[in-house]
Parts: sequence; C-alpha cells; structure tokens
Amino acid sequence: NYGPEEYNGGIQNWSIIQQSSGLLYVANNMGLLEFDGHTWKTYTVPNRTKIRSLFIDQDEHIYVGSQRDFGYFQANNQGELVYTSLADSLPPSFRDFDETWKIYGKDDIVYFCTFSEIFVYDGNKIQVVTSDYQLEISFFHNNDLYTQEWTKGLSKLQGNKLALIANGDFFKDKRSSNIFNYDNEQ
Repeated sequence: NYGPEEYNGGIQNWSIIQQSSGLLYVANNMGLLEFDGHTWKTYTVPNRTKIRSLFIDQDEHIYVGSQRDFGYFQANNQGELVYTSLADSLPPSFRDFDETWKIYGKDDIVYFCTFSEIFVYDGNKIQVVTSDYQLEISFFHNNDLYTQEWTKGLSKLQGNKLALIANGDFFKDKRSSNIFNYDNEQ
C-alpha cells in the first residue's frame, strides 16, 4: 500500500497495468506513474492533465488516455519513456472530446473510448466511430466492444458502426457499470 506522498502523485489512481518486464504503470491525476518495486517515476503528457486509462500492446507500447488527448509512451534508447500523441493527428472537428476513459486492444487494433466518439487505431491511421447519441462507459467482452448510447441503448461495435444489440433498448436510460457472462449461453 503506497500513499501519494510515497509515489509523488495525485490522490486518485484510475487504472493499473503491468508490463511483461514486471514494471507497474498507474494512470494518476498527475500523469503516468511507473514503479519498479523500489522507485517511482512520473511521466506527464504535454497538456499535463490527468491520465484516466491504460493499455499495453504486444510491442510494449503503453497507451494512455487523458483529458483531450490519447497516445502512447515508448522507451527511448536510454530507457526513458517518450510520449507520442495520436489525438494530434485528428481532424479539428474531432479534437473537442473530453476524456479518454477506456482503452482496449484486440490483435493490432487499439480502441480509445470517449463519451463522444470511439477512435480505432490500427498502428497507422485512426478511424472515428461516431454516434448521434451521447456515449457512456464502454466495455470489452469476449473480444467485442460494447457501449451505451444514451437514450438509444446498449450497442456493439460492428465494423465501423455501432449497432443496437438484441433487447439493447432496455438500457436506453439505465447506466451500466459492467458486462459479464450470466452463464455459458448468455
């Protein structure tokens, strides 16, 4: 158990992941915290905002979602993490999102989920999935991405479109906090 005075960060931690090397990374109000078991380091994004979400891919990129930004950290030749913004490459019409609350990955695809769009990154370019409805928290279950479209219902990402699932309209005005199997069939 470590307090903010020990890790030299903010009082709120939003996500935690572990790299294959054993290093721990924490999404914190003050940036990305790295812990090697003895020493804490803090890395910030250029706009110095809260980091809300984390994901590590098979190439050890540490993807982060923050306020009005998302991208990844990767170690340079000296082992220091360097940040690359992916949101900077978005057209201006899509730069006005609030926070990247969730990040998921499947194969070579990374999904950055906000309350207005889902940004799908294939390692080269970003595809934007939009909705006519406000999005709520997204979920990744059985290799599928689900999100709630407020006043419409629970939808699943199919290709580059959101499609309402069977009976998904039941959730049009109910906030969901998680998705998991009821049994092997449901």
